[in-house]
Amino acid sequence: MGKRILFTFGILIALFLVYSAYWFYISQSVNLEIVKFKEQGSKNGTQLTSGDFSIAGFPYRLTVTGRDIELRGQRGRLDWKWSTPMVTATAHPWQLSHWVALLGSSSEVEFSSGNQSVLRIRSAGGRMSLKITANGQPARVSFDLKKINARADQFLQFLEIAKVEVHLRQLDDYGSMEAAILIEDILLGDDGYPDYRDIVDGVVAELRIQEALPMGWGKPSLAVWRDSGGIVDLQNFRLLWGPIDLHLDGTFSLDEAFRPIGAANAKISGYRALLELLFSTGMISEGVKIASGLGLDLLATPSQDNSEYVLKAPLTVQDGYLSIGQIPIITVAPVIFN
Repeated sequence: MGKRILFTFGILIALFLVYSAYWFYISQSVNLEIVKFKEQGSKNGTQLTSGDFSIAGFPYRLTVTGRDIELRGQRGRLDWKWSTPMVTATAHPWQLSHWVALLGSSSEVEFSSGNQSVLRIRSAGGRMSLKITANGQPARVSFDLKKINARADQFLQFLEIAKVEVHLRQLDDYGSMEAAILIEDILLGDDGYPDYRDIVDGVVAELRIQEALPMGWGKPSLAVWRDSGGIVDLQNFRLLWGPIDLHLDGTFSLDEAFRPIGAANAKISGYRALLELLFSTGMISEGVKIASGLGLDLLATPSQDNSEYVLKAPLTVQDGYLSIGQIPIITVAPVIFN
């Protein structure tokens, strides 16, 4: 009996020693990969600079903590930089394909062109989940960010967002993906008009993107994406903005002039308020607002409780015009960014 206990105890000790060696081997490998990345960067040109890295969590977790993180890269003609005071990423030693990261309390992403800042996005912290395929490519990525502020130096307008959730899933080896996006409580402000405040209650979108996203927003990159079959399948979109409740589902791409083209089913409560919004922002004239409102009134039907009129009609984007029920509403410009 005593020999069996000693034998079992010996097996457990041996397994613990093997597992301990495995854990320390993995931690050392992760540390070497971080050092290699800092020295050489990634294949797509991303560069990492940072303060100290530490690895802990033995025996159940592998927790990597980095301080004063800064990632730099380029997409098309835009340079980007992401910085945060601290990141903590955790995985189980037996499932290194899945990492969960907690972002620092003041992360920032900056996009610039040349020496001019184009856009700054700050977040008060958040969470990220990453699942990696066997060949090292991202299979699933999720972000949950809170208290986001977005500003552009050349404009006085700004955005403040209470919460953003983004979930991405890779569909094939060609870069096609599915995405689900949730945005809550968007505050629209203008430093030139301190009394101006408007709140978008929320945006929800579920979509599928065929072919890999273009590397930039110039004509060559967009042409490659479009000509290789690039399509955005908008499976569900909803915008809640005061009296406006907009639902869309449809398919979109780009035409030869790099303008959006496509068709969707639209359901709009508060379409008169939507026209008023387009007029107040200078996107349509007063004449177009009046004429479009009269035309859309003919297409609208009472809601089930007869409290309002609801518009259900096809929405099309073609030849540079967005139309609802064959009624042209606004012009649509090319989506080129040089």
